[in-house]
Amino acid sequence: MTQFTSSPVGEAERFWQAFGFDTFVDPNSGSLIGTIPKNTVALVANGNEQVEAQRRSLQAIGIFPLLWANAGPLQKVVLYALHSSVPVSAIRKHFDGRSTVYGPDDPITLPSGDYFQPNDWVDSASALSVLDTLQEFGAEPDAAETESTNLPPIVENSPLAAFSLAGMGAELERHAKEHTGLLGGAILFGQSTVIYAPPNAGKTLIVLHLLSEGVDRKTIRAQNVYYINADDSGRGVAEKVVLLDELQANTLVPGMSGFTTSRLSEAIAEMVTSDQCNDVIVIIDTLKKFVDLMDKAKSAGFGNLVRQFTLKGGTFVALAHTRKNGSPDGQPIYGGTSDIVEDFDAACLLVPLEERTSRNEKIVQFQFTKRRGPNDDEAYSYDDAKDLSYAERLASVKSVDAVEFDKYSEADAQRSDQQIIEAIRACLTDGVEQKMAISREAAARSGASRRAIINVLERYTGDDPAKHLWNYSIRERGAKVFFAHDWSEPDDP
Repeated sequence: MTQFTSSPVGEAERFWQAFGFDTFVDPNSGSLIGTIPKNTVALVANGNEQVEAQRRSLQAIGIFPLLWANAGPLQKVVLYALHSSVPVSAIRKHFDGRSTVYGPDDPITLPSGDYFQPNDWVDSASALSVLDTLQEFGAEPDAAETESTNLPPIVENSPLAAFSLAGMGAELERHAKEHTGLLGGAILFGQSTVIYAPPNAGKTLIVLHLLSEGVDRKTIRAQNVYYINADDSGRGVAEKVVLLDELQANTLVPGMSGFTTSRLSEAIAEMVTSDQCNDVIVIIDTLKKFVDLMDKAKSAGFGNLVRQFTLKGGTFVALAHTRKNGSPDGQPIYGGTSDIVEDFDAACLLVPLEERTSRNEKIVQFQFTKRRGPNDDEAYSYDDAKDLSYAERLASVKSVDAVEFDKYSEADAQRSDQQIIEAIRACLTDGVEQKMAISREAAARSGASRRAIINVLERYTGDDPAKHLWNYSIRERGAKVFFAHDWSEPDDP
């Protein structure tokens, strides 16, 4: 039976043996040595010059290594799976002077101690990238060609070169998603989206409706959906599990089946490392249960993890609350620091309108404050009667088309502007009838800014009494004198 040394070498030894290596610890140097598994090849570079040459060669070939690790000071180890068309002898010839190439059963020094970073690597030889070609693309010109141009020399050993993604475009493109509609037209494939809403606005309801629609249209594979419910009562959890079971989607609840809020970040990190993000959809409800939104460092760290997930082809949707107190004009404000909004691809408010449909249904609209794609400001309505079951309420959700929404939003805007409207009406009653005079006096009466007064004054100016509240007539020297539609036009003085 193999005897393991104490951590950290013992931990590394267990990892590499599970990976497929036969290992032992060199009694003189204390280094962890392993013999390379069958059908595997290792490329080892030593020193700055060789490490840089190795990097350029791998980028030129364009096969991204899934295990590229530091094994010591200025030593890089790359592991690939062998392909029958590319023998070890050909690899040695190709990388001559740029890396030492080791084939199956050859011993190499393995990363251990301070260089043991398993979270950054795949965990088995079978998961390695396959080295099935040595053809290089975009190779650098030879010396004679370089001398015939006016190009400056290549800067060697730049500290930034180790982080370059040159030659990895094909690998990144494999994971990238077209920014097409996933949940309606608001939430897009391959993006991280955060939706802020006040309590009882219906954010969970709308998202579950859109999820159901996507499954029905076969644009979403339900088995790849993970809805994480951390903001519900026992009854609410049961209702949503039943609904999602019908779709064949997954529900996770902290405190059940061994899942905890801390496991989310761990699981996403595992998915990123093992390349299991593509086409996976994660919906968390609500965000504050998984990250402290008032802590800038924690919010930024969580946002960075989510970004890695979406870069690998995943889609991440977070539901969150707005602040209890809105802006001075009554509009909702997202909760927490700005880091989540800054780090996510898209951020929006789900805003309830005061206006309701002709069937007395509630109307809400996605209002995006940030978008990296064609995210639509869609509107939806639903029956919010208290005596409905959740399934009945979910079945009542429907899209509000643009024409119908314009009608409701105009009425709602008028209601939101009511204080300013009343101040302008009072000005007109008192004989304050010209634009700048109205802006000064109405601002003093309502407490709103002059800019807001002008905005409302112009928005409701026109000759249609069904849509407009006032109009103006042109007087001497082009003066515009305003009058309300429910009054007679003022006589010339």
